[in-house]
Amino acid sequence: MVKPSAAAMYSHTPEVDCESHIGQDLYTFYFPIEIGDFVVSMWSKTGSLFSVTLYENGTPLSRRDNRIGRLPWSSKLMRSWKEDVYSKPEIDQMVSDLHVIAQKPPTPVGTFVPRVYRSAHR
Repeated sequence: MVKPSAAAMYSHTPEVDCESHIGQDLYTFYFPIEIGDFVVSMWSKTGSLFSVTLYENGTPLSRRDNRIGRLPWSSKLMRSWKEDVYSKPEIDQMVSDLHVIAQKPPTPVGTFVPRVYRSAHR
């Protein structure tokens, strides 16, 4: 039996909310995808690539957030509000990763997380 990849398990075809002409371009806006406390907001100008804004509890999520900072799609997050940069497989991977993150319990505020520092004078 072949086990499907996590991205395939969370494959999501964005549903069109509306289309609108802005200047000379036709923009397509999609219904947001809600994943726990996360919301994935998407739009496109070309149709095959998507722009994405991520929100957590109504606040835009930074690519510097330590939960997503090392994921392959996070490096494009800064450009995504103005450019179509994400392909459909990248959206599927993003949705899959956010499902995993949303299922982890949050670290309570004020919890001490020890860091290990190496001494330069060994």
